[in-house]
Amino acid sequence: MNNIKFTFIFLCISSVMFSCKNEIEKTTAVQKKEIKAESKFNIAENSLMCVYDLSDKTTAIVINMNDKEEPTKFDKIFEKIDFRNSISNDYYHATKESKNIYFVDTLGEYKLFKNIEFKNEIKKNVNAKYYVYGTKGFTEMKINDIVIGLDECKTSIIGLTIKNFDTQKNGNPIFCSNRLLKLEYKNDYNKIENLIEKYNNSKNYAYTDNVKTKVFANLDSIYFTYEDDFDWGKHPNKSKCLYPNRAILLLKKNNEIKTLWSDGLDLFGIACD
Repeated sequence: MNNIKFTFIFLCISSVMFSCKNEIEKTTAVQKKEIKAESKFNIAENSLMCVYDLSDKTTAIVINMNDKEEPTKFDKIFEKIDFRNSISNDYYHATKESKNIYFVDTLGEYKLFKNIEFKNEIKKNVNAKYYVYGTKGFTEMKINDIVIGLDECKTSIIGLTIKNFDTQKNGNPIFCSNRLLKLEYKNDYNKIENLIEKYNNSKNYAYTDNVKTKVFANLDSIYFTYEDDFDWGKHPNKSKCLYPNRAILLLKKNNEIKTLWSDGLDLFGIACD
C-alpha cells in the first residue's frame, strides 16, 4: 500500500514539474518573440507617408504620383479615372471649374481640387485614421477629404487632408504611420546631425537647396529627420525650400549612416529643367 501511495505521489510531482517546465519554455519563447518584434523596425508594415502644410488652411498626408519606376496602385487609380473624366485636361486647359474638378484651396504651392469619383476610390485604399508625428509629439488623426495637386514639372500629389493638427502640442507635421511608433523626442541631436551633414555632403547631389537636415526623434539608433522650412506651403514667395523631405536613418556602430526610408517633393521642377 505504501508503495502505491509513493508511486502516485511521485507521478503527481513529475506531472506538475513537467507542466511547469512547459509553461516556463512557453513564456521564454513569448518573451524572446516580443523582444525580437520590439527591436525590429519594419518599414513595410507601417505604411509611412509624408505630412505637409500645403497651405494656411490645408494640412495633408501626401502621396506622390508618378515618381516610381513602376506605377503604384494610386497612379493606376488616377490614370483610370482621368481617362474617363479628363481630369488632367480640365485642370491644365479649363479656365474655370468643370463637372470633373472642384477647386478647394488655391492659396499654397498647389492649386488643390477634388474629383468625387477619385475621392471615393482612394478612400477604399487608405486607412480611415493614421498616427501623425510632428517635431514635438504625435496624435491619431482621421482622414477628412481627398484632394489632388497637379503640375507638369513639379511633383504631382494626392492629399489625404486632416483637420486641427495641434501644432502647439505636437509641432510641425512631418510624417504618419498606420501603426504607433514609440518615438523618443530629445532636445539635443547635434552629434548625429553633424554626421548626417557629412553623409549628405559625400553624396554630391545634382539638385539641392540650403535647408539642412534636422533630427526630431529617434528609436534607439534609428533617427527620424526632415528637411523643411515650413514656409513653402503657407508663404511660397518667402521659402527657400525646394525639396522638402522626410527620412529615417540608421546609425551603425562605425558611425556610418544608412537610409532606411526617404520621401519628399520636387518643388523646383527638375523634370522641366
